[in-house]
Amino acid sequence: MKNFRETIFCASCRVFTVVGRINRRAWLFLILFVAASAVVCGGVMAGDNIKEIEESLSSVAEKSFPAVVVITTKRKMSVPQNPWDMLMDSPYMEKFRRRFPRGEQEGPVLQGGGSGFIVSDDGYIVTNNHVVQGNDEIMVRMNDKGEFAAKIVGTDPKTDIAVLKIEAGKKLPVLEFADSDRVKIGNFCIAIGAPFMLDYTMTFGIVSQKGRQVGLNFYENYIQTDAAINMGNSGGPLLNLDGKVIGVNDFIVSGNSMSPGNIGLGFAIPSNMVKGIYEQLKKHGQVVRPWVGIGMDELPPARKAELKIDSGVLVREIYEGHPADKAGMEPGDVILEVSGKKVDSPRDVQAVVLEHNPGDTVEFKIFRGGKTETKKVVAGKQAADLAAMIRGEQSPGEGSSEFGLEFVEKNGKVLVSEVLEGGAAAMAGIEPGMAVLSINGMKVRGAGDVEKALGESKGELSLVVSDAVSKRMITIKKVK
Repeated sequence: MKNFRETIFCASCRVFTVVGRINRRAWLFLILFVAASAVVCGGVMAGDNIKEIEESLSSVAEKSFPAVVVITTKRKMSVPQNPWDMLMDSPYMEKFRRRFPRGEQEGPVLQGGGSGFIVSDDGYIVTNNHVVQGNDEIMVRMNDKGEFAAKIVGTDPKTDIAVLKIEAGKKLPVLEFADSDRVKIGNFCIAIGAPFMLDYTMTFGIVSQKGRQVGLNFYENYIQTDAAINMGNSGGPLLNLDGKVIGVNDFIVSGNSMSPGNIGLGFAIPSNMVKGIYEQLKKHGQVVRPWVGIGMDELPPARKAELKIDSGVLVREIYEGHPADKAGMEPGDVILEVSGKKVDSPRDVQAVVLEHNPGDTVEFKIFRGGKTETKKVVAGKQAADLAAMIRGEQSPGEGSSEFGLEFVEKNGKVLVSEVLEGGAAAMAGIEPGMAVLSINGMKVRGAGDVEKALGESKGELSLVVSDAVSKRMITIKKVK
């Protein structure tokens, strides 16, 4: 028994090396002893506590399943034209076409799907934009097997949120939004959806991290979780133990193409961001965002120590004539708080500002000249052609006149809006309406990417653009 007793009190890895030397009875005793030790020493593993967690999870399932929906989509694909079709369309083949008419050709139908959840009893549903965008048919299936056609109320590609509407003819069960700012790392969370079309699958995990930015969407503040999320979970809710929505499941990071499933890296759009977007889409069909007109940088630790502050964000630039400039903010100011919330990164400032609407007063607590001040900034309206607006305020050499073109952001894409006649862009073959996919090797997802690329350009732009015909690279040299 000496060896057996040593095994109990050594590290768990030793158990597997000693098992071969103990009999079955001793092995059973070992299991019971370890289990009992966990209960006595850990406390949290006591039977009553486990039972409470189980009951809580079961309660969440019972309350939330009726308000979660399965979304299926269909998209008609175009029929590619082959050489035979081109020959048959020739005017010389008219007699042949009359004698042997071709039947109407239909392209393949692409089917997809995802998840969503009801947020108002009259049928408004929140899901991901990538689940529903570009589809010809959207159907919503309820937990009680009821099925309804859905229409898109509005989408916001910058955050990957969409709002749908169904007409059920009755009041529907709903899920409530929780305050995602109160969510803590380590909190339990629950994901519900239809992974691989396995309806109403519920998984359990914890909040692994908050405030993640991965470069997938223009505005990001993801909640990271290890609750299992897979293909088909997109648009479904991430819940707390009260059954309230803390996030909308958006995407996962998987191992590799051979194993595309969950590896414990799931990301959800926080509920506070989703709630504001939902309300705007429901009311206006689009999202109108606030604009204060500042450029920011992280504040280095050495600078914080020098100023004797724990956190803050450096104001790099102020756009003249814009809200922050009118409120008296200056380059070099250090932002300590926005609307009473401490900030320590440009993302923190952005997140708080985005909680407001154009016309709202946003309070900035700043550090300047060894003392704190409060600046009240009346937020403006963020323009669709934000990049062009900003470039107009920057120093010569970064504006559109040197390259001879203007950009506009529309429906989640950056398009060429104007081309100066006789300018560099016109001579290079750029035309209005072209979609800009990348600039100087930098993928363009929105106005911010255009601004950055133009700021870093050195007299030359290499654009990858697309139109109705093809994608191609065009190089523009700056006009001197």
